Amino acid sequence: MRVAFILLIGLRTALCCTVISPSVKAAVKQADSVFRGTIAEIRDAEIVFQAERVWKGHIPPRFAMPRIVWSSTPCNPGFYEPDVRLGAELLVYARRGIPGWNFQGYVPGPGSRTALVQNALEDLRKLGRGRPPTTDVIRRPAAARINERGTVRSTMLTRINGGSFRAVAQKADVAL
Repeated sequence: MRVAFILLIGLRTALCCTVISPSVKAAVKQADSVFRGTIAEIRDAEIVFQAERVWKGHIPPRFAMPRIVWSSTPCNPGFYEPDVRLGAELLVYARRGIPGWNFQGYVPGPGSRTALVQNALEDLRKLGRGRPPTTDVIRRPAAARINERGTVRSTMLTRINGGSFRAVAQKADVAL
């Protein structure tokens, strides 16, 4: 009996971790998208948000994320289970592709500052006003060339939310 008890305590301790929440500035830098949204739908495999404000990334007004929730440890990517309910308003710091985890789409990273809006008022103050969700993104090629090493250098013209087009340089390696 003693051996089982010690083994159980050792296993629980091994599964625990310590997460130090990054500053708002560092969290924005680490994230691929940062937005404020209300949970509009909860499906078997995804959570659908009605996005209200965006600070980073191109987030449409309705945005689906994988339904990955945790109940006890912030050491895993995903949402804290008690926060996932219809009508809940969250500030989300999400990453696309977290090393060591196999999932598709954007997910809050381990220890991210993702939280209910009522618990993230200081973050919102530091983030500022933000902008509305992206309603349209139009991309069209402007120019492309391949150099002698097989690197494609191209320029895409991008227009977001009906604004003016701006040039975005892209680079990719191709086999010749």
